[in-house]
Amino acid sequence: MLLTSVLSAPMQLKFGEWFSLRRHQKRLSQGDVARVLKIKPQTISNWENGKTIPNLDPDQFFKLCGLLEVTVEELARAFRGELEIND
Repeated sequence: MLLTSVLSAPMQLKFGEWFSLRRHQKRLSQGDVARVLKIKPQTISNWENGKTIPNLDPDQFFKLCGLLEVTVEELARAFRGELEIND
C-alpha cells in the first residue's frame, strides 16, 4: 500500500524537465524554439539539462507562452518549479 501511494504521488518538476516535456508535447525542436526566441539552441539545451534558467525579456516570455500554448501564470509557475505531474 505504501509503495502504491508513493508511486502515484504527484512529482514536482524542475523548469527544465517541465519545459522539455511541454516542448515534446508540442512537437517542437530545440532549434524551433531557439529561432523564435532568437537565442542559441545550446541555450535551450542548457535549460532542459538544468545548467541555466531562462533569462527572457518580456517579448520572449510572451512568445514562449504562445509556442508552448500555456498561460503567463503557468509559465511563471514553471519558472518557480511549482508544477507537478501525476504518473
